[in-house]
Parts: sequence; C-alpha cells; structure tokens
Amino acid sequence: MLLTETSLAIPSIPPAVNCNKAVIVDLNTVQNDWQDDHRWTKTRASKKKTYDVIENSSGEIVDIQPSSCGAAYTVERHRYTHANSPDLHRLVVTVQGIDGN
Repeated sequence: MLLTETSLAIPSIPPAVNCNKAVIVDLNTVQNDWQDDHRWTKTRASKKKTYDVIENSSGEIVDIQPSSCGAAYTVERHRYTHANSPDLHRLVVTVQGIDGN
C-alpha cells in the first residue's frame, strides 16, 4: 500500500469515527493508541499472504503478484472485536517488507 514516495500514512487515529472508514496509519507512531479504550480482543484467525513487487528499469512499480516463497512483502490481516459490542469489528492489516520494516 505504501510502496511509493507519494504514499503517506496519517500519524494518528482519527477521532469520533462512527461509520465504516479505511485509513492508513503508521502503527509505529501510534503504538497501542489504536486500541482506544483497550477493549479490543484479537480473534484467533488471521490471514497472511505474500507478494512479489515487479519494478521496471526506472524503479517504478508495474505489477504486484501473489507469491509462495521469497516474497518481497508479507500482508497479514488481524480481526478484532470489541468487548462491549461483539458485533463491532476492527480490521488491522500489517504490511512487512523483506527488510522487516
């Protein structure tokens, strides 16, 4: 998602979100603050996929393909439910490059 220099993540969680929204947040800047009141519980299932990024000779990304081994990026989805409202869900997607960042 953040593979180009023009892609930016917001530095904090937006307040008072009361409908479905997708935001890209740098979890390194918010640490555990994304959990709000800390009543979010991770469900047991998570989905992990790996991808290769194909660049042209200029270094521009031209394609992203699923990979089974030696992938450049690992994408993992974690689903959380709220303790007071089990029907309320939060989906956190983490992306990790081959360098661990």
